[in-house]
Amino acid sequence: MVKSETYRQYAQECVELANNIRSCLLRMAQAWHKLAQEQERADALLAEKEKCIRETRSRISNRVPMRCIACGADMHLAKIIRTNIMRAPGYEHRFFTCLACSAVEQRLGFTPQLSNADPRPRSGALIGQVQVPSRDKLAALRAWGRAMARLRGRHAQW
Repeated sequence: MVKSETYRQYAQECVELANNIRSCLLRMAQAWHKLAQEQERADALLAEKEKCIRETRSRISNRVPMRCIACGADMHLAKIIRTNIMRAPGYEHRFFTCLACSAVEQRLGFTPQLSNADPRPRSGALIGQVQVPSRDKLAALRAWGRAMARLRGRHAQW
């Protein structure tokens, strides 16, 4: 009788251990799944960046080739680095390498980009150095302007 209770206790411990291992394995599987999704997103971003570089290179190579200042030979586009020095997206530093003397030239270029952002500013947003007033403040300013116009009109009549 004592042995049967001991066996039942061992069986219960094995079930608890299996449940703990199962939950641990499920967490590990979720972590691997999350890593796979992050890698897919990183691969997609890298593919998009490479596509943009290829398109820019083909657009630039269809134009008159850039000439080296030192020797006058053709230069080819070696590297593109996007920058946010301007408020508008699409500016990039383009690095050209001379095919003859290996001189490197850097130029600031612009590639128009489509954006899903709403071009209209939000109320209260900064545009350059000018603050766009909110609707309430704008209504108050308009009321003030109308009152001043009425006063000017009355003063002209006197």
